[in-house]
Formats: sequence, C-alpha cells, structure tokens
Amino acid sequence: MKDASYNVTTADYRDHRPLALSGMNLWENNGWMVWARVEGEEFLGWFSPYRLVGRQVGSLYSVDDVSLSQTLVLKGTFEGERRRRMEDDPYLCVGFDLGDHLPGEALQVAVEDGGSVWRTGKRKFTATPPRWKIEGMHAGVDVDLTLDAMAPAFWFTDRSRTVEEIEERWHLVCARARGTVNIGGRTHAIDGFACHERHVHCGTRYNPIQTLSARGVTWHSAGVDNAQVLLFSRPSLGIFWGKVVIDGVVHEFDSPSHQCEIAETDFWVDPASRVQIPCAWESRFEGPSGSLSVSARAFSRAYYLWPNYKHGCTILYWWIGEADIRCRLKDGREFSWDKVQYIVHDNRVLYRQHRGD
Repeated sequence: MKDASYNVTTADYRDHRPLALSGMNLWENNGWMVWARVEGEEFLGWFSPYRLVGRQVGSLYSVDDVSLSQTLVLKGTFEGERRRRMEDDPYLCVGFDLGDHLPGEALQVAVEDGGSVWRTGKRKFTATPPRWKIEGMHAGVDVDLTLDAMAPAFWFTDRSRTVEEIEERWHLVCARARGTVNIGGRTHAIDGFACHERHVHCGTRYNPIQTLSARGVTWHSAGVDNAQVLLFSRPSLGIFWGKVVIDGVVHEFDSPSHQCEIAETDFWVDPASRVQIPCAWESRFEGPSGSLSVSARAFSRAYYLWPNYKHGCTILYWWIGEADIRCRLKDGREFSWDKVQYIVHDNRVLYRQHRGD
C-alpha cells in the first residue's frame, strides 16, 4: 500500500499522557495480536504498551499515572481429537496485574515525521504506516516482527475529530506478520497474520464497567493467503462490524445494514478460573455486501483479569481454534476456507459493585 494515501499517520500515535495529567482519565493502547502456524505448532501472541491515568475527580480508575508492557503467548501442538476439546494448557501472561504497573514515565513516546516510537524497557513499537515493527525483549520473549497492512485501517470513530473534541479515537488494522519470536532460546519463524488495535479514551465519559457488561466486546479473526476476516462486536448493544479483506479490498458486513449474529454454541468450565466460557461459535453476517458464515471451535485458551478499577473487574479471554468460513460477495464471487486458524478474544465484566441496582 502507498504511504501517502494510507488512512493512518504517525500523528495517530501521539502520547495523550500530558493531556490526561491536566485532570482526566486515560486508557490508551498500541497493541498487536499476532497468530501463525509454526512448524506444526499453533501460535498466538498479544504485545502492547498501555497507559492508564485516573486524574478525574471521582475517577473510576484505581490508579493515578501508570504504564504497562504486555506480553501474552499461547502456543502448542494440538492434533487429532485434541482439536475437539479444551484443556488447561499453560501460557505466558505478563504485564496485566497490579504488580506489573510501571511509572507513567517508563513508557517513552517520540513522534516525528519519520515515524513514531513507543518504548518500555527493551521492547519497542515503531509505526510508519502502513508498516509497523515490534522489537525487543519483555517477559523472556524476544520479538522481531514486521507488520504490513493488508488494507486501509478500520476507523470506529470519526478520524477527522481529535481526542480533545470527542474524547476517543479508535482504529484497527489487518496485517501480515513476518519475522521471529524467541522464547526460552527457541526461535519461532513467524509468517502469519496480525490485527492491530490503537484505542484512546481520554476524558471523563468512558465507563468500561458499564460498556463491557454482559457479553462485552468480542473479537474474532482469521487469515489465509491474501485474505483476512475480522468480526468485531458489542453483542449486548447490538453493534457488529464484519470486515473481509481480499487482495487489499475491504468488504464490509456491518450492522445495522446487515443482519449479524455471533452465537455461542458450546461451553467449557475452565478449571483454573472456574468460569464457564464459550468454546464454539456460529456466526452469520448477511446483507447488501453478500453473506459471511463462520463455524468455529476453540481448543486452547489464555486469560487474565483487568483489576484497575475502583469498583469492578473485567476478565479477558483469548482462544486458539479453527474454523470453516464461507463468504459470498455481492459481485458473485465465492470463497471457502476450511480448517483455518481462528482467534477469539473477549473482554467482559466479571464483577461490579452493586448498590441495590
């Protein structure tokens, strides 16, 4: 893709900490979900720096000014019948707990014409859209990845309006991921896919304990060859975005112009958390763009809590699975992708304080 025409710039990676310290709340990330099949193994990684500031009077955040460096890795070999069931698999998850908090100044951000760099410790995130890079060591995981956009970014807020105007900016990018991830001295050669979230809430209105209640936010992704499928939704609010990228072209299956459903069809009680979680999904998106159906089943998971609020807590799950996908576009083209690697991520409220409501 051509740099000059791309709909994300280095300015979209500015640091909002100075604004928030004037008396606002801030939730800000710069994260990448990366997945691939590597030498018979399934690999899923999430890498992101975060800022959290709770300077608003009566802030819902329990923090004042902190940063985080996050590394999550879920990987393993799953063959035969093991691909039909969930088990309590090990995973790596560092940078999400209260004990992982860093001072706000530990996250250094520099934005220049040549690109933006976010750095915490030895981990560095560089943005030169439509190309990004992740480099360096955190939590024993040494990353050297190049991420190239497969299509224009998906903006869920008005790109022309600033955080100062609307308190939020939010975009996602579907990308190819290539490079290496070294874990415990073993190097994994990555030739897979990625999805990037850059989300900023800076102001006084955002209340994730309310927004993420019930089914919260759910994020489904798959990639094959020159295509990537993204299903992103807030099911309890009836909001769905369906995106299919093929050869650099985005085909949109969004509500309300399309009928959209993501149904949870099987469940598993996680022996580690004792929480019942979905492990199979049937999704259907249909309307003017055509039809998209996905039948997916997970076989491994990772999870963590987000304990940064005064009166509540969210739980975030990640799954690796596989899916059969059928897509018919309005121009008559049809695509069938069988047993593709499928990634699901949910963020939901686990607990909130009740006051008779």
